[in-house]
Amino acid sequence: LTQAVNLYRADFMTGFTLRDSPGFDEWQTFQTESLRLELIWALERLVRCHSDAQEYETAITHARRWMAIDPLHNMPRYHLMQLYTWSGQRSAALRQYQEYAQVLEQELGAPPEEKITRLYNDLRKNRTPRAPERTVPAAAHNLPLQPTAFVGREDELLEIGQLLDDASCRMVTLFGPGGIGKTRLALEVARPRLGQFAHGIFFVPLARLTSADLLVPAIAESLSFSFHGRAGPKDQLLNYLSEKHVLLLLDNFEHLLSSPEGEMQAGETDGPGLLTEILSQVPGVKTLVTSRERLNLQWEWPVEVVGLRFPQKGKTTTPEAYSAVQLFRQSARRAYPGFKLSEAEKPFVVRICQSLRGMPLGIELAATWVEVSSCQEIAQEIERNLAFLTTSRRDIPERHRSLQ
Repeated sequence: LTQAVNLYRADFMTGFTLRDSPGFDEWQTFQTESLRLELIWALERLVRCHSDAQEYETAITHARRWMAIDPLHNMPRYHLMQLYTWSGQRSAALRQYQEYAQVLEQELGAPPEEKITRLYNDLRKNRTPRAPERTVPAAAHNLPLQPTAFVGREDELLEIGQLLDDASCRMVTLFGPGGIGKTRLALEVARPRLGQFAHGIFFVPLARLTSADLLVPAIAESLSFSFHGRAGPKDQLLNYLSEKHVLLLLDNFEHLLSSPEGEMQAGETDGPGLLTEILSQVPGVKTLVTSRERLNLQWEWPVEVVGLRFPQKGKTTTPEAYSAVQLFRQSARRAYPGFKLSEAEKPFVVRICQSLRGMPLGIELAATWVEVSSCQEIAQEIERNLAFLTTSRRDIPERHRSLQ
């Protein structure tokens, strides 16, 4: 990763363009953003790895570059404040917060997030954050990179992270309606914990599975495990996992809860039953499940996922301070790079977020229309008919191409 980030000198094809070719410009913009997000992910990973190894100066170098690329995001600043403190530079840590507050006020007219403000107040009172113990993080994983920056949900990240860090908790289920952001939240919780599982973290996509009978092969494929010998696939998988310390992220489990008829057929695999077998027989496995409903297992620690924070009616708080509005602004700028959230548009963006109850999928679909419609027109169309919210983007799963 160090070699990779050192090779990244500037954004993709900086300074190059083709005259009268909007298709090329759109492709170049997408490639640029995708590569920049990969760079940010690599820098974040390096910051965490060097922090865990107590190599604070190296971690600071990577964190400063991360901050320069993503100056409005709170996490690089948060890490820098911790790193400066651990390396004996408390005044530099305090200065990072003050600079960040100034940037947010100038760019968004919003205050810093509660998490980083709490750290700043602790440092002012000479309360030093606990330094990580020296560890060697595990690298094995198949977590997919995401094309967009993560927005909000600081409280949820903390709550779910604490559950995963609890030795008595072996299964966390994130449940909520489709489009509420369960998968993305699970990935964001899992990625910082790569060093906590000796044999890695593995993402198991279940959306395309037509039967729970395919669950064992799906898990094996994500683990890059091949079946062999005479034993049944399930027994082979359990035997393989018995020597592993892993986190399995099982995504979209809801349609594997029971057979369509509501009763198990002879020889049919029971999704929750298999999960129970894994947890009861393999002590080194933890599971993070996303589902539209709870699995109702004794092992389960359920966490309901709701919409992003949005301004309530009658509130005069700055709209930009709410994660739903931040997501709309980010998505709109991706759909139409020339988009700016003017004072005149803010009330209508608030209406959009209120109508959608902060649902990330709905907000992202709504934002794709900013190139051809005003925010007022988008808000009015949503209030008339939610079927208005659709997209034709090819790299979005079919189930997420409309709010219906």
